[in-house]
This record gives sequence, C-alpha cells and structure tokens, in this order.
Amino acid sequence: MKRTLLIAMASLLAVSGAMSAACDNKSAQSEQDKASEAKREAEQKIDQTRRESTTKITSAQLEAEKKVAEANANFVKLRAETLQKVQSDATDINKRIDQLENDGRKRTGAAKAQLDQKLQDIRAKRDAYQSSMDGLEHATSQTWDDAKARTQKAWEDLKASVDDAVPMRERLTPTTNPRPMTP
Repeated sequence: MKRTLLIAMASLLAVSGAMSAACDNKSAQSEQDKASEAKREAEQKIDQTRRESTTKITSAQLEAEKKVAEANANFVKLRAETLQKVQSDATDINKRIDQLENDGRKRTGAAKAQLDQKLQDIRAKRDAYQSSMDGLEHATSQTWDDAKARTQKAWEDLKASVDDAVPMRERLTPTTNPRPMTP
C-alpha cells in the first residue's frame, strides 16, 4: 500500500507538473503572441512614417525645383532686359562719339588737340565699357550683381567723358535752347 500510495503521489506530482508546464506554455505563448503583435504594429507604424516622410521630402523637392525654375526664368528675363538696355546705350553713345570725331576733323589748332586728347580718353573708356558689357553677357546668376555694377560704373565714366567733350551749346536740345524774346 505504501508502494501504491507512493506511485499515486508520484503520478499526481507528474500530472500536476505537466499541467503546470502546460499553463506556463499557454502563458508564454500568449506573451509571445502579444510581442509579435506589438512588433508587427510597430513595423506598420514605421512603414507609414517612412511613406509620409518620403511624400513630404518629394513635395519639398518639387517645391524647391519650382522656385529654382522661377528664379532662373526671372534671371533670364532680367538679363535680357539689361543687355538690351546696355546695348542701346552703347549704340547711342557711339553715335555721339562719331559726332565728336567728325567735329574733331573740322577743328584746328588747340581746339583740335584738346578734342583729340578727350577722344583718346573716350575711346579707352568705350573699350572698358565694351569689355564690361562682354563680362555682363557671360555673367552667371552668382556673378551678375558684380558684373552689372562694373558695367554701370564703366557706363557712368564713359558718359561723363562724352558729356564733358561736347560743347555746352551742343548739349542744349532745340526745346531747351533759349529763344530770343519777341516784342
């Protein structure tokens, strides 16, 4: 009987241990399932965040490219307008220089020598202006402001020299010439 009791107790302990292990396995499996579910949800959130980030990045890149294209278009327009104005100014000043040269051919003595000296200075300044115009024509958006400032300075120097060479009476236009008063 002792032996039967011992066998029964051993069996009871074995069954109890098996049941306890089964409960622990169900609990461990449940925890494993929860961890797997949490991992899957985290991966889904990561994927969603990546998609949103990619969308935002792409949108920002497109917006930046649009702004760059607008800036380039504005620069091209500004460049064309400025080059047209500079070329027009060059054409006008060259006509005035031609007039001065023609006037110089008619002069004699000290007046001719003085005008020839001024024309030499004007020609040098015209060459500098032409050189700055060439630089302006080849300027990039990064070098534009400096090239434009150099061209403006060269223009002002050239124009001042031409204005200085033109006698005052020739600078007056017919509308600004004083008229004799009539009684």
